[in-house]
Amino acid sequence: NVNSLLAQSRDLSTLKVIIQAVDYHNHGWNYWGFQNDWLQQRMVQDLNAMSFNDIRFYSEWEANSKRIQVDRYVTMRLNDLYISNLNTVTKSYNRTAQVETGAVTKSIPPQKIYKTVHATINITRKTMMGRAELECRIYSLNSGFSHFSDRFPGNYTWEALTATYTGDYKALTPEDRQLISNPSQPNPGRTQIAEKIINDSYFMLLNRIKSG
Repeated sequence: NVNSLLAQSRDLSTLKVIIQAVDYHNHGWNYWGFQNDWLQQRMVQDLNAMSFNDIRFYSEWEANSKRIQVDRYVTMRLNDLYISNLNTVTKSYNRTAQVETGAVTKSIPPQKIYKTVHATINITRKTMMGRAELECRIYSLNSGFSHFSDRFPGNYTWEALTATYTGDYKALTPEDRQLISNPSQPNPGRTQIAEKIINDSYFMLLNRIKSG
């Protein structure tokens, strides 16, 4: 029974940790467009992939179905999860420039002839921002002792600049022309912004766990 005893010894020496489903504060994960609690499952997979020799991570469902005696709990809560509405601001600016149109060849040296040209550029700025704070706590199930507690903020602002103009193209600045050539971008959805800031906070947490 050596192999059986080795397996039993290995099991008894392994710290078993449950990753609880994330508390999304005022709204559930489905409100933000996620099909399941992907952050919980992702954390279980990522932490187990780190090859901790004496630690094993489980979801609540897996631990309950296998009747695992749990040592630690990990709770996560997203505080202040906020996604703004799309904000669109358009401003117009007048441009003028002196453009060379020819020269008087009878004079020595020839005298250049200039013409004043005008244009109006309309610059549209679209922004959408989000913020969140991922709070994590790791504690012992029996004693309630807290081994770890911290908060990881995430912020993200999506921005798109486009422009149109009327008048003479020659009156525009190089910056104006660059904006006009910018392709229009589709407006992001709430889920896209939420996923970005949650990911940023999550990777901060994951790096903290890796280092400690």
